[in-house]
Amino acid sequence: MCHYGVAMTTEPIDLKGLIRPYRSAISLTYGLTFFEKICLLAYPALTGMTVDGIIKHHYTGLILLIGTWLIHMAALYFRQWYDTRTFTRIYAFVANKVVVAQKSRGEDLSEISARAELAREIVDFFEHELPFAAHTILAIIGSLVMLYFYDIHSGVIASVVLLPLLIGNFIFAKKSKRLNRGLNNQIEREVRTLNSGSAFAVARHFKLLGRWKVALTDAENTAWVFTELATLLAVLAILLTFLGATDASAGTIFAILSYAYDYLDGLDGVPSLINQVVRLQDIQERLS
Repeated sequence: MCHYGVAMTTEPIDLKGLIRPYRSAISLTYGLTFFEKICLLAYPALTGMTVDGIIKHHYTGLILLIGTWLIHMAALYFRQWYDTRTFTRIYAFVANKVVVAQKSRGEDLSEISARAELAREIVDFFEHELPFAAHTILAIIGSLVMLYFYDIHSGVIASVVLLPLLIGNFIFAKKSKRLNRGLNNQIEREVRTLNSGSAFAVARHFKLLGRWKVALTDAENTAWVFTELATLLAVLAILLTFLGATDASAGTIFAILSYAYDYLDGLDGVPSLINQVVRLQDIQERLS
């Protein structure tokens, strides 16, 4: 999988070009990530089955729960071991490609340095943020499906909350795009500013850098609070409609509450996910 000897070109760097040489390796790590999430989605149902089974002195659910837990643990260990080695190689390849391509175009040293660091963020996106995106999407879709499976009313309540969240996060995405562009512009000026030797310019640079980061964090936190309030209403509605009038078993009650919280936890991750995707788009434009 090593590509250190590949001749560099001056072609623009794009995401497809990044993935192509390591397609098999990345597919394996994402496949393991998907398998891990399936295991996580199975836990509430298997735990509910275990609770109901133990009450009746049946242990099939417990055996399945322990088996799933052990398999999940093994998959997680191997995936983390494999990820570190795979994405370390990818970063070495991409950083080299970025530096050579930028130098061939006669770019300023400060921009070359900043964009080499931005290339690391692209690799980090594939290593950390994209699996997080898969986790978030699977948590939302998988938990919603399971809520419909256990109780259709709970599924409908969980679905209704999606509309205001889509509107709120769409507004946040537009703001995030503007703020990430400003932050990355400031980062690209860093080496040039440090080389200037001006104490005033250096102090102003880091002050502006801090302002962009604070503004971006504040915007993400606002989107998160909006999401949290909407999901709180959904939890209360599920508690009142399902748990207030049900003769379901203890295991079923545990499962539906777990899936409700998993669903809402997935929604909480959407603002962070949007911010990472928008930032990646801005970085991609700069490297191209």
